[in-house]
Amino acid sequence: MAKENIITDTYVGKTLTQEAQDRRRKGLSGFDGGTFIDERNNGMNMHIALTNAGTDDKRIALFAGDLENVQEILKVAGISVDAVAVEGAILTNTVGEVTTTVVSCIAKNLAYLQRYIRRNPSRISKIQLTTDDQSQFNKEITVTKICPFQGMGSQSFLPMTYKAPGDNSEKMVVIDFKHLQVDDQTVMDVVVGAGRTLYLSIFFGASNNGAYTLDAQAHELLGN
Repeated sequence: MAKENIITDTYVGKTLTQEAQDRRRKGLSGFDGGTFIDERNNGMNMHIALTNAGTDDKRIALFAGDLENVQEILKVAGISVDAVAVEGAILTNTVGEVTTTVVSCIAKNLAYLQRYIRRNPSRISKIQLTTDDQSQFNKEITVTKICPFQGMGSQSFLPMTYKAPGDNSEKMVVIDFKHLQVDDQTVMDVVVGAGRTLYLSIFFGASNNGAYTLDAQAHELLGN
């Protein structure tokens, strides 16, 4: 699927540089202080591998917003997930004195990323999915918006529908996004098929990173 164009040459009479400066002052930046202009090429990505060794599909929340656990996700978001993703064993099964891992996750600094996006709303520009079996691409990915006052609704999609015409890669799908944001009010979950492994490379774009706002404002006001 072709990449979507998310910027134009000017913003209401301003140059891209002027717009970048304005957005930087407002705290709209990349993880490293970059701007919307380069958000698709900022090198900020997370790689996650989920393996389901069980005999049933499992629904795993990659990002749970500001919700604490599966019980609160069900109560607030109205969706039933089996677990929230953590590094290592996500779901286990104990028979007698023997405990086996049903669903596992390999990722680096996943817990920190989950906390980060709760505090700093972040855009996802692209997700690359790779699997050991093409049937996994018929398992849903769901994004649910949450609010303490009312239901905000969910949007589900099948990765298989994003296969580009002529794409002969049976075990990889790349999905470009224009308006996907994760934050404390967003739950994002994936279904991992029984016996399947799913690899996700999540590419992050701009982030409303307040840690960069003060320094940018100081540079503007102090003139250095």
